Amino acid sequence: MQVLFMERCLRLLKKGGRMGMVLPEGVLNNKNLQAVREYFEGKAKIILICSIPQDVFIAAGATVKPSLVFMRRFTNDEESEYANCKSEALAEVTALHQAEIDKLEATIAKADALTESLKDDLKKAQTKLKQAKKDKKNTTSVETEITTIKKEQADNRLNKKTAEKELKGLYKQIDEETKPVVKKKFDYDIPIAKIDDAGITTTGAASEGNQLPQLVDEYSAYRIQNNLWPVLNNEIIYALNTDGKYCRYIGSQEVVLNEQ
Repeated sequence: MQVLFMERCLRLLKKGGRMGMVLPEGVLNNKNLQAVREYFEGKAKIILICSIPQDVFIAAGATVKPSLVFMRRFTNDEESEYANCKSEALAEVTALHQAEIDKLEATIAKADALTESLKDDLKKAQTKLKQAKKDKKNTTSVETEITTIKKEQADNRLNKKTAEKELKGLYKQIDEETKPVVKKKFDYDIPIAKIDDAGITTTGAASEGNQLPQLVDEYSAYRIQNNLWPVLNNEIIYALNTDGKYCRYIGSQEVVLNEQ
């Protein structure tokens, strides 16, 4: 359920938009959810992971250890950069296996050509058998020929199937080998924090050693130092305009709030 919720939230974000979620730590380290993590890594940057105590949600009935995960959806430039890194990584890894790919594709192409050839040979042999029976001649040699052709067809199908399976496995291997190369090319720091006291006890009461405010201060300084995103200092003012209508002003933009 949380995976669908994460995907929906990410889709609702505008490009460059940020979101934070409370997630079970299993989403971050469960092997069965590797594909999910890869999906989000290809759509957004993780800007902070914060492990918080299990105590935080025990009063609400939760029994799993939670983490706070903050993401920022790719901007247009980051989408292009990620796509280029992925394309380059795939090309590099594929080149390492190109000889194997060519060999298997040649085997499959040869099998396809042989399939048509054997089909024609079988059709001719069956015609010969039919004529031999009609002429009441010995059909042993023709029947042996048909048996041989059918065996060649079976062997050819097996060879093709084996080559196709190996090629499919090779492409899967290439895909797996490409992933770490993409991460290396599209590399960025992911801050990770661990909070031992999040300001709440197992009973839901406030604790005295809340470490979250300190984390906020430290991360704010880190964000500014690394220019993670621009900060817009747009002052918002609510006032009556010259027509006596109540408006919201953001910079020079006026939005009428009570047109009726």
